[in-house]
Amino acid sequence: MFDFQNLNVYTKARDFNHELQKVLDGHDLEEPSNTRLSESAFRIMLDVARGTAPVSMKDRSVCFTEARASVHACAAILDYLLTSDQFEQSTYDKLVEPLDALSKMLYVLCRKTSEMPDKRPEAVSNGGVDKAEPVES
Repeated sequence: MFDFQNLNVYTKARDFNHELQKVLDGHDLEEPSNTRLSESAFRIMLDVARGTAPVSMKDRSVCFTEARASVHACAAILDYLLTSDQFEQSTYDKLVEPLDALSKMLYVLCRKTSEMPDKRPEAVSNGGVDKAEPVES
């Protein structure tokens, strides 16, 4: 098993992708919204996985920051779909809720990895960020 598969933020991103694909299969959305939304959602998951690979904390932080940017891209596309009457409010709410949690979790990961000193590779497994949970607002 890869390190990223044990991260709560990865499983939440993966589950969001599954839910999003179910929703998208039931909607005939205009392009490029459909493609961009799917790509951004996958980027969240992939960037989290990439974030467990680098040795330096700075590189890890960059990956988690990119994942968080993709969360915000998804939220913006969903907002567009809602305001252009391609999604109902209930569909929007169902998809935005996990994005909000992901954004908070990734914020914690970004902060933790940017503040941590780099260590030798054998001393770092997950960079000490494997238990990041959403932050209370």
